Amino acid sequence: MPAEVNTSIRPDWFYHENEDSLVKTPQELFQVYLQSVGRGSTLLLNVPPDKRGLFHENDVESLLGMRRIIDSVFANNLAKNAQVSVSYYRGENENFSAENLIDGDPETFWATNDDTIQSSVEVAFEKEQEVNYVLLQEYIKLGQRIISFNVEAKVDGEWKEVAEGTSIGYKRILEIPSVKTKAIKINFKDARASPVVSNLEIY
Repeated sequence: MPAEVNTSIRPDWFYHENEDSLVKTPQELFQVYLQSVGRGSTLLLNVPPDKRGLFHENDVESLLGMRRIIDSVFANNLAKNAQVSVSYYRGENENFSAENLIDGDPETFWATNDDTIQSSVEVAFEKEQEVNYVLLQEYIKLGQRIISFNVEAKVDGEWKEVAEGTSIGYKRILEIPSVKTKAIKINFKDARASPVVSNLEIY
C-alpha cells in the first residue's frame, strides 16, 4: 500500500517574507516525520528558497533541530542487546528465527508458517527500561501483510496494552505513552498472509 506525504515547512509552498515567523518548529517537523515515515510512507518536505535563492535561516534552523531530535530519540536501540523470543517460527528453521529481528540485516527476517497468522514477539530487558517508541519493519520484498497488531508492556508483572496499529509496511514507528517496563510484547492479530518481519527496534 504505497503512499507519499507532501507538506511544506511553511504555510504556503512558495517563499513569503511575512511567513518567516511561521516556519514549522523542530518538534512539529518531528511529528510530521512520525506521521509519514513512521507510518510506512515517504516524506516529501517542501522548503522554498527565499529571494536570495537560499533557504532562509529560520527554515534551516528548524531542519537542523528536527535532525537533532531524530538523532536523540533513536540513539539507543534497547532491543539490540535484549533477549528476543517468538511464539513460533517457520518450520523451526533457524533461518527464520527471532534473532533475525534484531541482527541489523535488512535481508533476514522472522516468519511463521503459511497457515499461522496470529503470533507474538517478546523482548525482555536485563533491567527495567523507559520505553517511548517501538519501530517495526516488514520484509517488504514479500509484500505488506500485517493488518492489525498491538503492543503490550509488562507493568507490575502484568501485560498492559500501550499501543495498537492496523498496518506496518516498510516502516512503522509507534509513539507510546512513556512506560517503565522489563518486557515488551508485539501481538500480530490479523494479516493477509503469514507475518514476515525483518526489523524490530525499541527506544
